[in-house]
Amino acid sequence: MSMNVVKKLVLVVGSALLIQSVGALAADSSMAPPPPPSKSSPAADNPSMEKALSTYWMDKTHHMLDDLKGKLNLQPGQQPAWDTWSRSILDNSHAQVEKMAHWHKEHMKLGGVEDADRAHLTTPQRMNKGLDHLRIEIKRMQDHVAQLEKAQASTQQFYDSLDTNQKTIFDLYWQKTYESGWRSHMMGDGHCGGM
Repeated sequence: MSMNVVKKLVLVVGSALLIQSVGALAADSSMAPPPPPSKSSPAADNPSMEKALSTYWMDKTHHMLDDLKGKLNLQPGQQPAWDTWSRSILDNSHAQVEKMAHWHKEHMKLGGVEDADRAHLTTPQRMNKGLDHLRIEIKRMQDHVAQLEKAQASTQQFYDSLDTNQKTIFDLYWQKTYESGWRSHMMGDGHCGGM
């Protein structure tokens, strides 16, 4: 598996989680992700690696939710709204990690750009493979839009339960988390979110 594919997988998983208000990328730099497998690593297609990434993202999501809850200083009457919203975030995170693993497997079935088997393909055959990859990506993006719409509705319901100060805290928290994650991605530092 090429390092570019692994980096793209990590970037897409991280981006999806950020965009869906999952905020799996807390500003805490002490929770660094496991390094991506090298091109020659047998862990690249290892189910235990997928499990480790899933566990990592779910742990990050739990950490982020705990951190945010502490900052919001919720009142007892707001607890049911928090419980509903945080449960939807955790469910969404878990579903997204599973979908990303599935998406990655589908792409790998088609072979990577650096795949030695591609050397014997004709130009039209390579174009067909490229189209197949794009069709997988279109499906992934359609699924992502549906998840984002669901996450936005859930977040709006919780957000409406907050007072003015809590809304400011919530907005600043997500802004910091989102910017931290994208800054790290754009710098190409090999991990997500400045973790």
